[in-house]
Amino acid sequence: MAGPGQRDDHVRSAACLDAARHPLIGFRSRRLERFDADATLYGELTALTLGPG
Repeated sequence: MAGPGQRDDHVRSAACLDAARHPLIGFRSRRLERFDADATLYGELTALTLGPG
């Protein structure tokens, strides 16, 4: 991908989050693990569909 705009379009597309069908997402963090300058966040991601879909 060439830049942030293309990346954002791809993430919103049906190939990833399918934002057209799931306009809202929720994330509940459960744990954060830190390793030097890096970190990993664990949790639950929920995609919500509004109306018939």
